[in-house]
Amino acid sequence: MTLLIALSLFAAPSDTLSLDQAYQSAIAAWPLRQQISLQESISELKTRNIGVRMLPAISIRSQAVYYSDVAEISLPGAGSSLPQPSNDQYKVALGVDQLIYDGGVTAQLKEIESLQRELEQGKIAVELYKLRQQVDAAFFGILTFGSQVEVLDLLLADLESRLQKIRSLVDNGFALQSNADILAAEMISVEQQRIEAVANREWASSVLSELIDRPVGADDVLILPARNNHPTPPPGRDRPEYDVFDLGRKALGGQASLIHRRDRPSVALFAETAFGRPPGLDFFETDFKPFYSAGIRMNWNPWKWKTGRRDRRILDLQKNLIDAEEQSFSKQIAIAVQKDLSEVRTLEQLLSRDEKVLTLRARISEQAASQLDNGVITASEYLTERNAESRAQLAMQLHRIQLSRARAGYLTTIGK
Repeated sequence: MTLLIALSLFAAPSDTLSLDQAYQSAIAAWPLRQQISLQESISELKTRNIGVRMLPAISIRSQAVYYSDVAEISLPGAGSSLPQPSNDQYKVALGVDQLIYDGGVTAQLKEIESLQRELEQGKIAVELYKLRQQVDAAFFGILTFGSQVEVLDLLLADLESRLQKIRSLVDNGFALQSNADILAAEMISVEQQRIEAVANREWASSVLSELIDRPVGADDVLILPARNNHPTPPPGRDRPEYDVFDLGRKALGGQASLIHRRDRPSVALFAETAFGRPPGLDFFETDFKPFYSAGIRMNWNPWKWKTGRRDRRILDLQKNLIDAEEQSFSKQIAIAVQKDLSEVRTLEQLLSRDEKVLTLRARISEQAASQLDNGVITASEYLTERNAESRAQLAMQLHRIQLSRARAGYLTTIGK
């Protein structure tokens, strides 16, 4: 199977590969893709840890304290002395704290974690998208070098045929040996060019094989994208980088909401069962006894020395950074789009003239071949015209491949 079949877009056998398939295979095979599932697992664990804030917090506490002064109570006329609190006090306790209201902080932390997961996955998508340029280079490289090989094979076949005729004429004394030597030398030069083209094609095939994680051999047919007289859809916000910019702003908005919610009071229930001396607030009890306590607690810190205001200002500045980065990226895309469209228009114009040039060169080469066979011109003169036809043929095939690559590059630039 030849690359000419791919270039002609004829019906292709099973061992074919389109550019879109190459894109998909490269993304599916790239190790970076594994980070998506890893990020999912990491985010799930972080979300579970955040949810623990609303579960009962169980703790074991113990303390031993010695006070240099304790309360002394004496009553004049009392028949006996009143008990005094012990200077040394001990307690071992099991406590439970249950947060029942935190101003929405826990819910907001979960929302921030979800946004952070999407942001990290968006960054991975950006890196994976860059694979398209590498796939383009290898895919169209195979087609380009393969096209060179085919043109050189045709040229070699023609030179071999002419050489056989010239040698016959030389043997019969109707042509000079130098004409045969010129054709033989040219064949060697063309064979050298073919060796280089084959080596380059094999190198491009090895690169594409590594990218898509499957072998791409000389028998595989690479299918050019379908030709389209209108290769633009217009640029929009389809690049994955724009998703990252939007998610970055959403994440900052989530952080701003968290700052606001942390200014709200929190309410929690608490309970504690303990064993110690004195038991609870019974300071006059000198024996170790069990006791318990329970209640509700509110915590509110309304004065934070303007830290919240400064934190919100930091978030605003970070949002401005994202906006500036997005504007810079959009400017780069606009410049790249103009370059791509200019290249497409130029190649369309060149390709529209290639067929006329090739028709004329083929006619001239055919006349030169007849003149060579009749001894009217020398082999050098014939090779001049034949090489001109080969260059025209190669130029047309290369322009066709380059136009397809330029259109694919444009679509990659705008994110389609």
